[in-house]
Amino acid sequence: MKKLRLILGDQLNSQHSWFSETDKEVTYCLFEMRQETDYVTHHVQKVVGYFTAMRNFAAELKKANHSVVYFHINDTKNTQSLVENLALLIEAHAIEKFEYLSPDEYRLDEQLKTFTNDLTIDSGVFSTEHFYTEREDLATFFKGKKTIFDGTFLSQYAQKTSNTNG
Repeated sequence: MKKLRLILGDQLNSQHSWFSETDKEVTYCLFEMRQETDYVTHHVQKVVGYFTAMRNFAAELKKANHSVVYFHINDTKNTQSLVENLALLIEAHAIEKFEYLSPDEYRLDEQLKTFTNDLTIDSGVFSTEHFYTEREDLATFFKGKKTIFDGTFLSQYAQKTSNTNG
């Protein structure tokens, strides 16, 4: 099954389980986009830093024999829109499944949820594997409780992880 996997600029984790083996049916995509540089004012050094890190990460993936599509900010194929770039690649590569890592930004999370809801192919969302807890852990822990204290969650989570790690 041909898969397209999206990697955002703040998800450059070479230790992620996605990269533990290569698969010729999986293509990773990274985009430099005006959508991400222009929604608020960013310092030019921040933008250059992100783009440089993304370019280096894409090169690292290619060196490890992963299939990668990378759109530079000035590529003629780059529509400067996340969903338009994804739709372009899905059609051009006859993709059968789209996968992405859960974004940290609400704005991107909502955009990708809407995009995947409108897709006619299968899709999936995965953990970035950047954090000790999963996104839903806090909501699950406090469900039905009248008071919320972060110390309660942290102490119980620390106890849980120490019991599983040793």
